Amino acid sequence: MSHNTATGEHKGFATRKHTLIIGADRPAAASGQMFDVLDPSDGTRLGSVARGAAQDVDRAVLAARQAFEGPWSKITPSERGRLIWKLSELIMDHANELATINTCLLYTSPSPRDS
Repeated sequence: MSHNTATGEHKGFATRKHTLIIGADRPAAASGQMFDVLDPSDGTRLGSVARGAAQDVDRAVLAARQAFEGPWSKITPSERGRLIWKLSELIMDHANELATINTCLLYTSPSPRDS
């Protein structure tokens, strides 16, 4: 049985160090900690991802609240629908990359008990 591994631009994306995404910012985890992302087919290290913790969740919740209370809450339901359709198109356009990333993270995500 052969395994497909991340290759080309997918692997290039996976091998970078990834920070968190909070609002429009890409901060490091408050702790500065990262965790390795492993290729599930052979266990080799692909890259690393910021290990968020409670303080990072608090920052993300605050950013989400600010975003909701900002322009989003003033957009009509029709316009929100149009924006969500645009998001779905972008997801479909990048489905292969997202599937590769999801597969890598699915098999390497730290247990909540490891936090």
